[in-house]
Amino acid sequence: MNYLVARVSDVSQRKALPAQKKQLMEYASRLGWRVNIDCKYVEFDETAYHDSRKKFWELVIQPLQKEKELVIVVMHKIDRYSRDSSSEEKAALTKLWKQGRIEMHFPGDNLFINKNSPAADLFRLDIGIALAGYYSSAIRDNIRRRFDQMISDGIWVSSSPLGYLNYIKGKDDKGNILKDIRLDDGRWQHIVEGFKLRATGLSFAAIAQNRCDAGFTTKKGGYVSQAKWAEILINPFYAGRMIYLGKEYPHK
Repeated sequence: MNYLVARVSDVSQRKALPAQKKQLMEYASRLGWRVNIDCKYVEFDETAYHDSRKKFWELVIQPLQKEKELVIVVMHKIDRYSRDSSSEEKAALTKLWKQGRIEMHFPGDNLFINKNSPAADLFRLDIGIALAGYYSSAIRDNIRRRFDQMISDGIWVSSSPLGYLNYIKGKDDKGNILKDIRLDDGRWQHIVEGFKLRATGLSFAAIAQNRCDAGFTTKKGGYVSQAKWAEILINPFYAGRMIYLGKEYPHK
C-alpha cells in the first residue's frame, strides 16, 4: 500500500489541506493508483518543529516500518516532509529508503528519492529541507518583530486578564485581521470593587467570598479564588502597564 501524505503545521492551517489532497490525488491518478486499493491517503496537522511528531509517527512511519514490500510515499513538496535535517522522523524515513523499503516522491519539486538516487538528487533534498527551515525561521522572525512593534505601540499580544476580553475589531486595508482588547461588561466592575475592598484592608479570602456572593466568575464560569485575587490585585495591567518578556511597558 503506497502513501499519499498531506500535512499542515497546526489546526488553523487545515484549510490548506484540500489543495494538498487535490494535488496528491491528481498524482495518484497519473500513476493509475486507486485510493484505498493501491494507495492510502493520510492528512494531519502537526508542526514540523515539534520535538516528538506523534501523528507523523503513528500515521506514517510506524505503518511503513511494518510493510514487507516496497512502498512509495508521496508528499507534494519537500517542506511537507521536514524542515529540520536532524529530526527523528527524517532519520527514520532516510533509513527506510536507504534500505530500499520505500521511495520518496515530491512531485511538486519534481524530485524522487530511493536507495539508488544520485548525489545531485540527495543534495537537492537536503537543500530543500534547509530552505524550508530558513523560510519557517524567517516567518517566526517577522512575527517576533510584529509583536515587538505592537508592544511598543501599547498593544497587548496575549490573552487579556480577567475584566477584559480579546476580540476581533475588523481588518486592515491588506486584509489582515485586527485584534484588540475591550472591557468585559460582566466583570470589570467586580475588578474595580475588588481594588476598593482591598484598599479598606480586606483580605484576599474575604474579597473572593464577597465577589463570589455578588456573582463574579472566571471567563469559563468558575470560582475566582483568593489566590487569583492576589494575582489580580498586584497585576500592573490594571494600572496601565503590561509585562512582556520580563519588561514593563505602558499599554492602551
